[in-house]
Amino acid sequence: MHDIEGPLDAVAGLEELGSLFEQLHRHHLEVATFGPLVHDPEEAWTLRRRWYEQILAAGGRYFVARDQAGLAIGYGLVELALGRDDTFDVRSGIAEVVSLVVDEAARGNGVGQALMAAIEAFANAVGADLLKVAVMAGNRSAYSFYATNGFLPGEHVLYRPCGDGPRRGPRRGQRRGPRRGPRRGQIL
Repeated sequence: MHDIEGPLDAVAGLEELGSLFEQLHRHHLEVATFGPLVHDPEEAWTLRRRWYEQILAAGGRYFVARDQAGLAIGYGLVELALGRDDTFDVRSGIAEVVSLVVDEAARGNGVGQALMAAIEAFANAVGADLLKVAVMAGNRSAYSFYATNGFLPGEHVLYRPCGDGPRRGPRRGQRRGPRRGPRRGQIL
């Protein structure tokens, strides 16, 4: 059993989410097919928290899933871009799921689904008509979760170091990109 709190905007409430984010970051360090990532999970949390504060100041909100003892076992943070979009035919706005994290011990119990439902209800309440999420390249379990929740590829964001920095291609056994356009629901 779990309860969902939110939408929340209290910056002070972010502190209890640090250990959950650090779990996510350690997972990304294991599965990411692009890098390098920030190596230290604590440093990554400090940087992420700063970004969260900016999102909250601009109208974003977060939701916290709690177990029966009241401990945080997951959270979702959403950023709003209300109004028309210049690319997609969006009339009222986009709600981007910036983070959705569930404690490793609580996975498979509907916590992620409950957080997504709360985020979508919030997005509907503020008038957004499109949900958006970015998934770390290599995080197949997250990709599958979002695909199961009806998300489809809308863009592919590509990264490359600037200047003379190292240029790392795909890991051994990986293709550089799709031979043809991605198929509906294809995991990249």
